[in-house]
Amino acid sequence: MSESHHRQMKLFAEDGGKFISSFSSDFLKGYLDILRRQFGGKRVHSNVVYQEYIKDKEHVHMNATRWHTLTGLCMWLGKQGICKVDETEKGWFIEYIDRDPEKLKKQEQSERLEKTEDEINKQFLERQIEHNINKVEQTEGPVYTPLVRTNEDEPIKLEISLSQKKPPVQVVSTEPDPSPSSSEEKPQSLMTLGPKKERTANPLLIAEKKAREEKSKSSAEKKQDTRTTAASGVRRRALDELMEKEEAFKDKRNRRDYWMTEGIEVKLINRKLPDDLRWRHATVLKMLDNYTAIVRTVECHTKIKVDQNHVQTVIPEPSSTVLIVNGAYRGEYATLEQVFKEKNMCEITVMTGLCMGRLVKNVSLDDICKLSEARQER
Repeated sequence: MSESHHRQMKLFAEDGGKFISSFSSDFLKGYLDILRRQFGGKRVHSNVVYQEYIKDKEHVHMNATRWHTLTGLCMWLGKQGICKVDETEKGWFIEYIDRDPEKLKKQEQSERLEKTEDEINKQFLERQIEHNINKVEQTEGPVYTPLVRTNEDEPIKLEISLSQKKPPVQVVSTEPDPSPSSSEEKPQSLMTLGPKKERTANPLLIAEKKAREEKSKSSAEKKQDTRTTAASGVRRRALDELMEKEEAFKDKRNRRDYWMTEGIEVKLINRKLPDDLRWRHATVLKMLDNYTAIVRTVECHTKIKVDQNHVQTVIPEPSSTVLIVNGAYRGEYATLEQVFKEKNMCEITVMTGLCMGRLVKNVSLDDICKLSEARQER
């Protein structure tokens, strides 16, 4: 044993805790750097990360740290809140929790948005409809409203002002009248010059004016109907746009890389399975984790353990009840309306939740699955 080795052992004996703390800190830093940079927030086996860490020739050995096994390290990471850990039959899986302030701020904003999602959508819809209605009013001009009579028994009064015709002026001849009495007796027409007596209202004119009023009223009603139709079209377009934005937001929030759940019927597609099990339908009995499950075949009732990559969803006949296993409406029940196999798409009607009764188009066949018989009976 060399002199330098003796010196190191002596220093370690004087303050061993200091060295162990330093080695533990270096080991933890290197291990978490690999977990954060290579795997991000993905769920990964702890041994996979460790194998990547020990590829570095200058790495710190685990037996020089406070943790003697990966199990102890995983349990410590979980208690400290550094990672999400869960133990399975395959070993310990870990998922790094990013404490970056910007990401935490975005996460808080997302949670705050989820809490007030319905309220915000409602307010935005009202503002959008009001804005579009104002825009239509500016382009189409004034709004005409139909005539409303408060008292049906009140007589209708029509005022007709007709210009009075001037009385004709009779031309008096300048030639002398042969009759002697012509200078004394003037013609009656000359003595009664002036405005004639006011005439009575012409019924034809009254009928003509009433027809004009009815025509203008009909025109105003047509304009009102046109404006109402345009406004309803604007409302529908605004509502459709909002629904598309809402579904895109929900799909981004609820979509996961795992979809299996208990009580659904899946199809076994693993080519390594025996011939009597391959391509058979099976019921998911129990989820071991997010990706593996215990299933039982429908026909021969054989129980096997499968991975998510070795099964696929089963699509029933139209009008059947299905479970939405991924996407915007994950976890809700729905009625299968139509299936488009060439596009791998379908149409469904949501049966539960806040969006009950909504028809959703262009849904992937991978996002829905047939319910098992036991779950259908519930």
